[in-house]
Amino acid sequence: MMKLFAVLIPFATIVMADCTKRQECASPEVRVEWRNLTQYHRDSYHKATKCLQTKPGGVVDGQSLYDRFAKNHVDMNGKIHYVAAFVAWHRYFSHARSRVMKDCGYDGPTPYWDWTQDVDNMSQSEIFDPVKGFGGNGGGITKNYCVQAGPYSPQSNFTLTWPENQCLQRNFNMETKRSRGWRPASGPSTSHSQSQIDQVNRNSQFTKFWPALEEGPHDSVHNEINDDMASTFSPVDPLFFMHHNNIDRLWALWQGRDEQRLKDYAGNTVQGQSPTDGSRYPLATLNDTVDIGMSGFPPIQVRDLMDTQGPTLCYKYDK
Repeated sequence: MMKLFAVLIPFATIVMADCTKRQECASPEVRVEWRNLTQYHRDSYHKATKCLQTKPGGVVDGQSLYDRFAKNHVDMNGKIHYVAAFVAWHRYFSHARSRVMKDCGYDGPTPYWDWTQDVDNMSQSEIFDPVKGFGGNGGGITKNYCVQAGPYSPQSNFTLTWPENQCLQRNFNMETKRSRGWRPASGPSTSHSQSQIDQVNRNSQFTKFWPALEEGPHDSVHNEINDDMASTFSPVDPLFFMHHNNIDRLWALWQGRDEQRLKDYAGNTVQGQSPTDGSRYPLATLNDTVDIGMSGFPPIQVRDLMDTQGPTLCYKYDK
């Protein structure tokens, strides 16, 4: 299996961009933590997720809209990880997912998963409950690591159709402590604890903040769930969007601490590039284009994605 979250790249400091007056939408949607949804809305969310498998993907014959999210993530992998566009691209990508979920009948608030609540016993989180959540671990090598219970198990007639026809696979790896540098040690992971988030938030400049967020809690959660979630096609696991909505929430909270951060965007556009050297490759700017390759969601400038409460996105988080 092709692993995604394993490369570290050095970053340097770039001066914060200038401030501008905030333009807010009239009635932003309020996103909530998964555990604050009613059971009705949880069930509705799962139903809408499965509905995406019945909708055409719009490009490849026989490929569903559900598949399209995963394929686009694979196709754009090298341009959207360990580069400045990481948070903006995934913000637009997750926004598109929330919109098409509404088209499939989901009428509740867009949820996120605050995994800081689960750091002491991740595998027992309610998010993995077969009734209240997304089902738990895979069944080990003898059962091909297929998720064994819940709405995305074979018992619930759920099967992936891309990159091949198979079950959704998880292989929990939650006893590895990770930090910047990815040197493992025994014991529960602390890379997505509240204290780790507090450390990430101490970075006052974007070029320090997003690498700490991506390489720490973001990568850690992907790799702890493991298997499909630790692959380039990780959007095949519905938990991908729970996870990335929380990553987006943390960016929005960081931005909310200083209005100048609504224009703080800079850094490398190519993996391995210095975030201050534009001699070979251009450096990131607010005028850069974000293209998620989804029908109905045209390419858009980064500046239009900086504020979740602006007219383009029009949502906020409950906390």
